[in-house]
Amino acid sequence: MGFNIGPRVIRATGGSISRNGRNVVHHFPPQHVTDGLQLHIDVGDKRCLGSWDDSTDINDLSGHGRTMTRSGGQLWNSYAGGTWDFDGSNDEIYIRDPSLSKGIGKHFSYELWHRCDTNNTRQGLLSTHRSQSGSHQDAIELEIAANNNYMLGFRYAASGTAFIPINGPAVTFNSWEHVVVTCDGRRLASYINGSYSGEHIGWPDDSSIAPVSEGWLTIGRYATTYYSGQMGPVRVYNRALSADEVSQNYNADFGRLHKTTDPSFTFTPTCSGGGGKIELLLAGAGGVGGSDVGGGGGGGRVIYDSGLSVTSGVGIAVTVGCNPTDNFGSGSNIHGANGTDTKFGNTYTVLGGNGGYGRSGGKSYAGWNGGGGSYNGTTGVTPTGAGGEKGYKGGDTNGGGTNNCGCGGGAGAGGVGGDGVGGSGGNGGHGGTGLAYNISGTTEYYGSGGGGSYYESGGSRGHGGNSMGGDGGVRSSSASGRLSANSGRHGYGAGGGGGYSTSNNYNSGSGGHGCAIVSYAANDYNVELLIVAGGGSGGGGSVWGYSAGGGGAGGVIYHSSLTLESGKNYIVHAGAGGASASGSSTTSAPSGDAGNHGQNSRFGDYVAIGGGGGGRGLAYSSNVAGSGGSGGGGGGRGGRKGSGTAGQGFDGGNSDDHGDVGTYGAGGGGATGAGGEGDQMSTSNDGDGGPGIIYSITGSSVTYANGGDAGNNDGNNDYTAGAGGRGGAGGNGTGAAGRNGCVLIAYKGPQRGTGGTIDTTSRPGYTIHVFGSKVSSTTASEIGPRLFIA
Repeated sequence: MGFNIGPRVIRATGGSISRNGRNVVHHFPPQHVTDGLQLHIDVGDKRCLGSWDDSTDINDLSGHGRTMTRSGGQLWNSYAGGTWDFDGSNDEIYIRDPSLSKGIGKHFSYELWHRCDTNNTRQGLLSTHRSQSGSHQDAIELEIAANNNYMLGFRYAASGTAFIPINGPAVTFNSWEHVVVTCDGRRLASYINGSYSGEHIGWPDDSSIAPVSEGWLTIGRYATTYYSGQMGPVRVYNRALSADEVSQNYNADFGRLHKTTDPSFTFTPTCSGGGGKIELLLAGAGGVGGSDVGGGGGGGRVIYDSGLSVTSGVGIAVTVGCNPTDNFGSGSNIHGANGTDTKFGNTYTVLGGNGGYGRSGGKSYAGWNGGGGSYNGTTGVTPTGAGGEKGYKGGDTNGGGTNNCGCGGGAGAGGVGGDGVGGSGGNGGHGGTGLAYNISGTTEYYGSGGGGSYYESGGSRGHGGNSMGGDGGVRSSSASGRLSANSGRHGYGAGGGGGYSTSNNYNSGSGGHGCAIVSYAANDYNVELLIVAGGGSGGGGSVWGYSAGGGGAGGVIYHSSLTLESGKNYIVHAGAGGASASGSSTTSAPSGDAGNHGQNSRFGDYVAIGGGGGGRGLAYSSNVAGSGGSGGGGGGRGGRKGSGTAGQGFDGGNSDDHGDVGTYGAGGGGATGAGGEGDQMSTSNDGDGGPGIIYSITGSSVTYANGGDAGNNDGNNDYTAGAGGRGGAGGNGTGAAGRNGCVLIAYKGPQRGTGGTIDTTSRPGYTIHVFGSKVSSTTASEIGPRLFIA
């Protein structure tokens, strides 16, 4: 596949990359990861709250339809595009849903942005309970520990589980921080501000996690400990994010929350010839709404180019307008900040929308997509320019005096802002319409204007254009009837709503940041793929001389030619080998420990099953070695074999009971054959591990996934990637750890995809992506979730 006619873009780097039908799409700034997303709340997105601060409901943006409940707290709508302010005493956001707490299992990611504003107490950021303590504590708990130098940390299980520090710096107060904690079933990893900060190996089995009988997920609290500060987006995933995905989510929100400077990226195409063409959409940042009875912010300007020429190998600087100035202040005439520009190299500079005017502001600026006028405003001004360079004017204010004033809506990239209507029954002007495009796969509006505010009773807010611009605020004589403005949709250049006050929660809405979206025809290609799961460990030997069974090899999946979709994100996981198993040194528990299973390995939808752990020494018939890709061998004295998974491996061997003396363990199953029997009477020997399988995907013949030998076996086992560990020898021998699995991708020619360790020398003329290790390894840093972008 992927035949070319003339020069074209084959692949490119930069931004987040996704697949849309037959096209590859790059987003700047990156979009957040959606694969495995279970919960997403962000009060900077007006879809999260139907009517802002008069509602206790917070809508889930993940598509799963969950609704969280808030108790206390207030919205800071302009600050960082909308955040919740927690007072440290009784504010929280919660939901009763076991699938988001213990039900999520041992594979998860919890992500949040926070800005802590006090250091005088221990504080809870996220937990899977509300007020339980003691034996009812949660399995998952993220906190700031005052007694650990205000370091972020993690707890799991109940009954005093030790505080596990996240090995980053101490919390920087009054500064935004991005925190992610992931678990892949064995390794608990933490990330601060997009970078890896530490890990804890040894997540407990489900049986050792305390029950969470009520199934809560709580933000801003655990037990009686509350958080003091602001919270931005919070996301929960049912899998461990890779380091690349954590970085992607960090960059997706960075410009909006930090507001120091507009973020910059680089788009670099690789073409079949000297160049190619791309489809391009750019939107400037939306303007901030005016405060103190203000008009809506104007939408950013929008430019679309259906065939822009690019040069192969030449990077193009991309700057995305993110409206870096917040609209705080007091007094009158609070003009919202103008949106900043989005740039694509030297080819295009797309101007941001103008901010709305506040009290007695008079009129919108002359410029791109004007902001709406405030009360007592005069005629709005039409921006100057010619042809496609001309923007639209914001809406005017239509009288009504001081107390019954409707402010103008911000102009959109596709139309004027609506006029405000004063008097009883009036309204703030609606935001102007944006421009519709489907470059990303869904028709969306870009550059919509924000709605104007309405001051005092009897009127209604102006709504943002195309449901993208922020809605204006409404002041009522009744506190319960007051509605805050909200922000324009981020990533679409939409204007923010006008606010009727300068207090934090009734201030105007921030303009949504702009975007740059690049699309080009996908060029799919074929690869050779090998997936090997982690091997099971051998069982522990008995104190009385009974040897243990060998671990089963990890399952194996191989494709000699598999078509990958260019631009698609494939989740990759090189599974860990089972941890070593202890032998017994006491007659009170003489059997030794059973071996531990290896982890599954994954490439996209293909999953190889981890090898089963070997049976323990001195096992009786009730002890069954674990099954997996290849089953582990049974232990001595009547241990039964583990079963292999059809198509991925073979059974482990049986170990028959032949009396009280010198019973021998069985070998673990391998990729191409069963493990050897443990048999005292006929061979007086432990069983051999089952044979592995040979592939030359790396350019040379390598054996993968052989079963582990039983404890006293004197055979020679190479123990390659995915191999089972040797069983523990009689006399309390330790069962060896299983070998880590791997995922190998090979294709002809220069590098096409990204991810893993790149090898272009082992197999001349080929590019190989290595996830895990090509050889035997038990190194923890080589395992875990990764991302391959085709």
